[in-house]
Amino acid sequence: MKLSTILLAVITLSLVACKGSKKSTEEKKEVVTETVTEVTDEIEEKEMMAGDITSLAVKRNACYGRCPAFEFTVDKTGAATYNGQRFVDQLGVWKGQIPNVRLQELWEYCNSLGLEKYESSYKSGAMDAPISSLKIGRRDSVQVIVGDFAMPDELKDAMKLLDSLCHQTVPAFELYEANVPRSIVPGETIVNVKANGTPEAICESFVEYGLKVKKKVSPALSLYVLTFDESQNAGRLLALLKKHPMVAEAQFNQQADQRNN
Repeated sequence: MKLSTILLAVITLSLVACKGSKKSTEEKKEVVTETVTEVTDEIEEKEMMAGDITSLAVKRNACYGRCPAFEFTVDKTGAATYNGQRFVDQLGVWKGQIPNVRLQELWEYCNSLGLEKYESSYKSGAMDAPISSLKIGRRDSVQVIVGDFAMPDELKDAMKLLDSLCHQTVPAFELYEANVPRSIVPGETIVNVKANGTPEAICESFVEYGLKVKKKVSPALSLYVLTFDESQNAGRLLALLKKHPMVAEAQFNQQADQRNN
């Protein structure tokens, strides 16, 4: 009698334990399922926010005057490329990374516009109006919108956002490829020296470039022609000169017939 009672108690406890274990397993499964669902929803929400735009680019073309000519491209990861061509502080191809906060601001605004609804061209017909373009890269296509001041305000605002992002971030980019105009005098730059500096002191900061004072452009101006080793990276040198604390402005010395173009 005692043995059978003990066996019954053991069986009962085993069944309770199995039931409890089964319940615990089911509860764990429910927790895992809820977690996976939450993560999936979060990913889908981010993808919806990102839209199908994979890259954005603004291109400012040359005009009859001294309009800055450059192209600035950024993809959805924040990787950006700047190509300075004419009348800009940084010539050549520069690469860097855009801060996430600024990137999200740009992407959200451009996605809200529904850019696919816009036409491909908005030109006023004015002969001297500088032409700009906005390029939108998508997973399976590329859209290019070209125009001048006749562009809709929403497109102008999108391009201004890109411009602002460009001007604020590019100075910290790394030079990838120098873009030296063909019209320059080889191995020469013109530097406007600030009141607190001298051309000799500037040259001392660039010994590795072989920078030397050639002449003063005018007795009344603080403009000097400096020469440098032509085997050095001219684009990088110019960019570094522009950032020097004693330099107000710097540019390549151009052929006389090209300076006003």
